[in-house]
Amino acid sequence: MYDNLNCVTNGFKIKAKGLGCDQPWIFKAENLQHDEIQNILATMDNIIAKMPPTEKEGLAQRFSNIIPDDATEFKDEYDAQFLDALVEVLGYGFLQKKYPSGKVHFEEPDLIEEPDLIVRNDRGQSVAAMECKNIRRSDADVDCFKYPQWRPVDNRIISTDPCENPLLRKLQDTLAKAESQLAKSSAPDKFIFVNFSWDISALLQEPKVKTLVQKLEEELRGRSIKLVAIQKFELDKPFVCTKL
Repeated sequence: MYDNLNCVTNGFKIKAKGLGCDQPWIFKAENLQHDEIQNILATMDNIIAKMPPTEKEGLAQRFSNIIPDDATEFKDEYDAQFLDALVEVLGYGFLQKKYPSGKVHFEEPDLIEEPDLIVRNDRGQSVAAMECKNIRRSDADVDCFKYPQWRPVDNRIISTDPCENPLLRKLQDTLAKAESQLAKSSAPDKFIFVNFSWDISALLQEPKVKTLVQKLEEELRGRSIKLVAIQKFELDKPFVCTKL
């Protein structure tokens, strides 16, 4: 159904099936008849459809390399890396729309100190750079669903004191890392693209948590860095999007 998405993720799926695993996110998403999930897959497919062949080939290799050839079992981290790569696909799509006459390029995945994406003009000059980050759910929140048990709402995550708020510390560290990677690029336009998968405590206090993110956006804007924040891979519904 989503031929372009399948084309670049097929190597990952073949390896996962070879390890006897049918639990990765992509398998569940493809079989889930839910409008929200199907819209996400369709968005991914449309973005990949517009990529030049060389970018598709590199992306396919990126997904296939997530699971080592000598792996003997499927690890949760492989699925997490797969989702991280999907965030980069969405970042690519954002830049496609923002710079329709530019050439968007995935940087080499082993160049971890460089931005994930670069946009160049027809003269080969860098006009924009983007670093993509995926804020995953905490291990404690994931375990809560694996092993159902009552947990109190974590009110620390709405504190403006990073010493008290573990989520705010994580965000600050993540954005600082992204900013240092963007500093390696001479592109005049710099973006940090972040996808959030909220813990239950964050969902229950979502307006206040998003206010914290918006304050971080203001700080980045003061340093001429644009923040684009989405949740649950919904590219068309950013809750923060710097306009400079």
